[in-house]
Amino acid sequence: MEWVLLLLIAAVGFYVVVRAMSPAAPPAPPTQVGGQSSRAGVPGRPTAAPSNRSRSSGHRPPAYTRERTVASRRDPRPWDSTSRDIPFAEPGLRGPLFHYGGTSMRSGAEHSGPYAVIDFETTGLSARRDRIVEVAIARVDASGRIEDEFATLINPEGRDVGPTFIHGITNAQVERAPTFADVAPELLCRLSGAVVVAHNATFEEAFLAAELKRAGLEVPRLPALCTLWLGRQTFTTPNYKLGTLARAAGVPLVDKHAALGDVRAVCALLPQMTRQLRTPVLFSCVPMSWTSRNAQPLPLVTRAVALRKGSDGWMHSLMARLPVTGIAPHSASAEAYLDALTEVLSDGKITGEEAKVLAYLAGSAGMGGEQVLDSTSASWIAFRLPRSTMTFSPPPKSANSSPQPRL
Repeated sequence: MEWVLLLLIAAVGFYVVVRAMSPAAPPAPPTQVGGQSSRAGVPGRPTAAPSNRSRSSGHRPPAYTRERTVASRRDPRPWDSTSRDIPFAEPGLRGPLFHYGGTSMRSGAEHSGPYAVIDFETTGLSARRDRIVEVAIARVDASGRIEDEFATLINPEGRDVGPTFIHGITNAQVERAPTFADVAPELLCRLSGAVVVAHNATFEEAFLAAELKRAGLEVPRLPALCTLWLGRQTFTTPNYKLGTLARAAGVPLVDKHAALGDVRAVCALLPQMTRQLRTPVLFSCVPMSWTSRNAQPLPLVTRAVALRKGSDGWMHSLMARLPVTGIAPHSASAEAYLDALTEVLSDGKITGEEAKVLAYLAGSAGMGGEQVLDSTSASWIAFRLPRSTMTFSPPPKSANSSPQPRL
């Protein structure tokens, strides 16, 4: 029996060697079936039709077109109408909501202000699937002076807030926040008459356009300027991230990944960048006019992050991180803040942990820096503490007011 087994093994080995040495059969030639190619009876894709990937996946290519411009520095990343990547905001680009200006425009008009600087924190990177969870907008003049600020957390309507480890926003914080549709009229009023400015502006544009569409609001195309593009024209840095540009320009960015902190950094960078341009920035469309706003004041949810004691104290840091003013604080939350403030001030000093608790309660109440100042000053006086023990300075009430003395 052993010789039979050896014979079978030898036969199998011979067969394997012969098959390995035999040339492979050529593939069957493609055949045309109803305008489609097929291979060995398996239907193929249309030979001349474009890919159906975007239709099958529900993705729609972004509605971007380019206006003819004079020679300008192009973004090194390739982009075409079928790419999933949002294009770089170079001059002449027309997006779903913005028309970008720049120094290489063939025609257009200059704009001397105001500018509306915007920034959003989001649940993710897809404007189609993800939602905004924080908005901030500041109106600023050509010199960089902030005239008005607006900031609030946004309820994403059933969506998880996403990467808390990046933006620091929790589901509990947005529970009582307004929806985007609630704050949209306030945002549009602040965009009225202004050129929109943002860092990596096409990202902000995609989310703003998607949220306005969900809210059923239509607006004309807005003139816009991207500080990422401006940075490439005016700085020689390893990259053009907002933090990198801020460090190169000596601009503080203490609350990175908070929408208001990013907005304030862009406000400070904008005049430095525009002063270095050799030719004026031109825009092909004019700012829109929008006058409709909320009939009743909105209950906002603000936040103060990255608190630092510094030389001015915890309360100054708290007020500085909030928008200058809030709108209609929640009465119950405002009472909770005042109760906590009374307890904190009972020993005549404020610690870092106590400041963080006060910041959370002030944000939940929708308070701004001015409101925190008023309530804290009143409480300080109520305790009959000497003014010399007040270790904080108030933020300016408006861009037009002179700096206030230290209290």
